[in-house]
Amino acid sequence: MVAEPRDRTPRSLDQEVVQRARERLFTQYVPPSLLLGDRLELIDVFGDVREVIAFREGAVSLDATGLLPPAVAPLVKMLAHRVAKDLEPARIDQVAPSDDGSGPRYNLVLRPLQRAAGPWPMLLSFEPAGQPVLGDPGAPIDLSNETQVRI
Repeated sequence: MVAEPRDRTPRSLDQEVVQRARERLFTQYVPPSLLLGDRLELIDVFGDVREVIAFREGAVSLDATGLLPPAVAPLVKMLAHRVAKDLEPARIDQVAPSDDGSGPRYNLVLRPLQRAAGPWPMLLSFEPAGQPVLGDPGAPIDLSNETQVRI
C-alpha cells in the first residue's frame, strides 16, 4: 500500500489575521517608532505613537518635526544632523515628550537604514527610559555639551 503524497503547498493565512497579529506585536512589544525620510518626512509608523506625535488643526503635513511635541522636535533635528554626518545611530536619553516635562520619559534613538542608492531613511524610536537600549546606538548625546558647541 502506497501512501498518497501530501499537498506541500503552504496554506495561505487570512490576511486579516496576519494584520491583527502584526498590530498586536507592534502595540505590545515594539517601542513607538517613526520611519522618516532624509528630510524628516513621515513614511510609516510602528507601535502606539499617540503619546509622541499629534496631528494639529490646520493643513496636514508629513513633516515629522511638525507632528512631534515642541520639546522633542529640535532634539530630533539634532539627532538627524548627527546621523547624516556620521551615518551611525545616535541617541538622547531621558526625554519627556509632554510640554510640562511630566509623564513617561524616553530614550530617543535615531538609526540610519542603509539603502543601495539614494538618501538613507532613518528609524526614530522612543524607547522607554530605564530599559536597555536595543542594538548599539552608541553613547547618549550630552545636550549641555552639544548646546555649547553649537553656540
